[in-house]
Amino acid sequence: MLSTLLASALAAAPEKVLLTMRTSLAKDDLAAAISAGKTALQSCSADKASEAPLHRVLNASVHGIERKQQLLSATPKPMPKLEKALKSAGKKLKAVKDEFDGEELLSKDDKATIAKAEAAERAARLAIDEAKVVERVKAGRGMSALPFSSLLASLRAGPHAGRLTVLSEAPLVVTVDDFLGAAGKEALADLPAVLDSLAHEEEGSPQLCLGDAPDKAVTKKVEEAIKEAKKAASKGNGREKRETHSCKAHCNATAALVSIAANYSEAGGGGPPGSAPDSGCGPLTPALDAALTQRDAAWMIIGANKAADLLDAAISGVVGFTAQDAEAAFAQVEERMVERDDPATVEVPPEWDEEEDGEWEPSKLPGEPPEAQVVQLSAADASPPGLGLAYAYSSSPEILRHPPRGGYRAATGGGRKLALECDDFASESPVSAVLGAHLYATTVPKGKGGEDTFPALGVSVRPEAGRLLLFEVAMPDGGCDPASAAASAPLKPGGADKLLLSKRFYSAPAFDRGANNAETPQQPPRKVLCDAENGCQRREPAGRPQQGAAVQAAHSYKAPPQ
Repeated sequence: MLSTLLASALAAAPEKVLLTMRTSLAKDDLAAAISAGKTALQSCSADKASEAPLHRVLNASVHGIERKQQLLSATPKPMPKLEKALKSAGKKLKAVKDEFDGEELLSKDDKATIAKAEAAERAARLAIDEAKVVERVKAGRGMSALPFSSLLASLRAGPHAGRLTVLSEAPLVVTVDDFLGAAGKEALADLPAVLDSLAHEEEGSPQLCLGDAPDKAVTKKVEEAIKEAKKAASKGNGREKRETHSCKAHCNATAALVSIAANYSEAGGGGPPGSAPDSGCGPLTPALDAALTQRDAAWMIIGANKAADLLDAAISGVVGFTAQDAEAAFAQVEERMVERDDPATVEVPPEWDEEEDGEWEPSKLPGEPPEAQVVQLSAADASPPGLGLAYAYSSSPEILRHPPRGGYRAATGGGRKLALECDDFASESPVSAVLGAHLYATTVPKGKGGEDTFPALGVSVRPEAGRLLLFEVAMPDGGCDPASAAASAPLKPGGADKLLLSKRFYSAPAFDRGANNAETPQQPPRKVLCDAENGCQRREPAGRPQQGAAVQAAHSYKAPPQ
């Protein structure tokens, strides 16, 4: 009966099964959620382009829920016994190493003895790690303690209630319109220029990264571009030939490539100095950039750009981290950037005699660099904490730009296929995504595409400048919510760019911006990263502050992973 009902529902709206799975998860009926997902998987194909995104989401959801089921049923040994076993294994390993210390040549048996002791010590550590995971899964994430745990209630009771539109309550999807003041709107209008400026800061050669298992559609485009460039170049490299055959000046760079196997199978060198090379990376030519890139992206490190910092703080204020007025705080930053009278010396001292001493002149305070003020707003002793606490629980802000189809690139008009913003269904990792935020900087006219959609919920949001979209991606227990799977519609010809500032908020103040958001002093060159789920995205080097003082101040709020 269940299979018949699901088959009927899938025929009408196939993504609705994700909401069915969510309903079962909310009732702690993991078996029903798994069954619904598996039944739906039988009805969609991973090989059909139109069905592959849903198939990937369903597959990830089923495996994630099965993992949760497995961990909830596990019964590890008591922690004291595991710790005792680790201590014993450590002593044995030390004894073995001490026994062979100083020996230059070890026999095969000696090496095997050391390897066995090392394996035993690793197994003891792994047993403790697995026990902690089981403990964390059974306890849940403690979502009620998060600074934004009562988001909907606080939005309805807060200053933006009149601008609030609730599109879904479970999972929560809301928009807040026109909440920025004059300074915020000015910062929003600056974002395109901020993104463009990062393209001029790159160091090293740009890279095209196809990964270890390149998407077939992408590899086909690359091979076609190489073939076309070789054909054009073979007709001559002279100026007359280029004009006759419309071969752009950069076509020779693409013509010099051989094939996917030859140019993109070996590890590339696109990372920062000293970093591990990237697998599946090779040259990014202008022709390949134009043919493949669907959107631009860049992380913004705190203190790197005033506009990004202001908007980052404004989003965090709406989410509920602080009542601090971001625009007022940054107006104070502006004031302190110029030389000004010292307030403590404005009043004329009683003993001052103007006839004898002349006209009183207050002392001057020197202008401070903007980063110094961001440090103050970010520091742990700031009152209210503002940016510091928001920094600890969130990702860096990310500028994203989707060009329309047929615009200045030949690619598909941006867009993003159906995908999950979370991947931990069991709550086994120390920290995971809980809430997403998109602040739109441009308006896409009706009928021109660009909508962000949540198909399982029947929700669609059109980008409008100044509109903030907030969407939950986690269940009440902290596990990934399958019904939160989202997609973005491609832009149609004749429309404007879709540009937004995006953020994620997390379950604990342990999210690593350095590893995940390129919050490092040294940046890799521009890369176009391609995969089956996201298409091809051009990532610019992250916006970096001249000094790292703001980052260091914000780090005081961070907690190490448990």
